Amino acid sequence: MKVLTVLGARPQFIKAAPVSRALRRSHEEFLVHTGQHYDDAMSDLFFRQLGIPAPDVNLEIGSGAHGAQTGAMLAGIEAVAIEQRPDRLLVYGDTNSTLAGALAGAKLHIPIAHVEAGLRSHDRRMPEEVNRVVTDHLSDLLLCPGQVAVGNLAREGIAKGVHVVGDVMFDAFCDHLETALGTCTVLGDVGLEPGSYQLLTAHRAENVDDPGALARIMRGVDDSGCQVVFGVQKEAYFAGRPCITLRDSTEWTETVACGWNVLVGTDPRTIAEAMRTFRPTGGRPQLFGDGRAAERIVDCLGQ
Repeated sequence: MKVLTVLGARPQFIKAAPVSRALRRSHEEFLVHTGQHYDDAMSDLFFRQLGIPAPDVNLEIGSGAHGAQTGAMLAGIEAVAIEQRPDRLLVYGDTNSTLAGALAGAKLHIPIAHVEAGLRSHDRRMPEEVNRVVTDHLSDLLLCPGQVAVGNLAREGIAKGVHVVGDVMFDAFCDHLETALGTCTVLGDVGLEPGSYQLLTAHRAENVDDPGALARIMRGVDDSGCQVVFGVQKEAYFAGRPCITLRDSTEWTETVACGWNVLVGTDPRTIAEAMRTFRPTGGRPQLFGDGRAAERIVDCLGQ
């Protein structure tokens, strides 16, 4: 079987690493990099460190408005797919690269497999949410990280081709945890003691593209009195760390439901209070599989 894999953004490179290793043991993979993240720090470095094969084609699309970027990707992926004639097209996540790959496959009648199918934040203001919904409805093989995603698809009338495989990000986490713990020097580099700080990430457009929202976030962080390093909600769960999410919605609703993640939006008082007082309220169930999602994905692809 020949699989055409479409990647373009940093998280997709991480997700693809364990799947590509498992896939290439028994199948042929042709890797298309759209160039959505195109500088060395966000692309080539990840291929080297994670052992992902070098792309067979780099479309070098770069950044741009959603329509122009997605359209250019669609044209490029379509041309590659016509030339390569794959048996299946594989996409990951919820980026414009994901959407472009799914559209190309659908228009060329190539079966589409979507890794991380079924995630929903239920907020259509997010471009990623639109990409998720459209991609899932175009895909014939929907590879879900957990049961919550299956339920989301069922509510949209999608039941055929749905499989729970676990989370490929957890595969990558397990694969690289020992190396990271043994080689990471960041705490010493910035003068931190284990357990004495909180990790912050802010990258969603609704937070960082709005100066007022970003100012409110930073004011709340400052008012908390906690030591903060400029973190990721799902990886926090993997590592057994509570998470405060600076959004009003999340596609990882199960982390909220089990009490390890809390949504605080951008209100400074709510942020500061959560940083001082939020603690998990329950056990930490195995929501995202056992670190063998890549093997299950390849099994599904081969059926």
